[in-house]
Amino acid sequence: MSAVPCLDALQSAAPPWLMQAVSDDIAAVEFLIGREIHSHLPTVENAARNIFTAGGKRLRPAIVSLAARATGNPFKSTRVHLIGAAMEMVHMATLIHDDVIDESHTRRGRPTANALYGNRIGVLAGDVLLSKAMRLLAMDDDLGLMRMVAEAVVAMSEGEVAEVESLGCLDLSPQRHLEIVRKKTAVFVEACCRAGARIGGADEAAEEMLGRYGHHVGMAFQLADDILDFRGDPEKIGKAVGGDFREGCPTLPVIHALVSAPDSDRDILRRQFGRDADNGRMNEVIGMIERSGGFERAHELAVAHVQSAMASLSPLPETPASACLARIADFVVSRDR
Repeated sequence: MSAVPCLDALQSAAPPWLMQAVSDDIAAVEFLIGREIHSHLPTVENAARNIFTAGGKRLRPAIVSLAARATGNPFKSTRVHLIGAAMEMVHMATLIHDDVIDESHTRRGRPTANALYGNRIGVLAGDVLLSKAMRLLAMDDDLGLMRMVAEAVVAMSEGEVAEVESLGCLDLSPQRHLEIVRKKTAVFVEACCRAGARIGGADEAAEEMLGRYGHHVGMAFQLADDILDFRGDPEKIGKAVGGDFREGCPTLPVIHALVSAPDSDRDILRRQFGRDADNGRMNEVIGMIERSGGFERAHELAVAHVQSAMASLSPLPETPASACLARIADFVVSRDR
């Protein structure tokens, strides 16, 4: 399981027994997902298995596991596995749908489901994954948890629509962009934390604290992604540098640059936005964002969310699990993929 990035990040914070426990939980989650994506329709199964076997951070099931343990209460590990698998499958479904919407041909260095099987199969494969995730949640038989996850999925869908509506909009305000980030990413990480808290029998105050932690980690995660889109190694992030910019998706570094850059740079940024610029032109764009302080501003805000995430953990009992949650918060802004 050392190939899972979030587990690598825990090495310095987790005692061996907890590292093994979380590793076992993620292994059980992957077994469940492998079983659930089986279908008597080979095309549907192959499309789902394509995104599953491409790997991933497995951040969401790890957070479910750690949030349950951070309560300090006994719980059923089988619930962690069931809910962790459901949350990861929801995430996988959104990735497949994102690839269709963005017309992406690769993810994590591999062909996307829509590239292999077409947009129709891509959409339907994502729908099947989402439906099976809901079935797993129903098997857990916690109506309150089901309602909470369903509301998170609604918010995610609304965030996706809002993001599509913002394509090509260079006048998007930072506040509007951050609201899209909240719905598209942070709401679901918060739901993973609240799910773990419920599994661990947390009281209302503890669930609220873990939920706030998840919100801030989710915000930091997406802001870090906005920076990696320009500064990441294409081999590690699995897509071309400046992919969001080329697609006309405004992110915080670009939004800030259009406010702070000199007029000559702003004119170039506006002309290049939404175009498939060559690497030389993209390097020029990156330099303009750098000079304007766009990357610095996004990083500062990501770090502020990490600090708020840490503060949200402080009322909880000091346990190895809560220390690991703090380490994950650091990981989301220091990662290179």
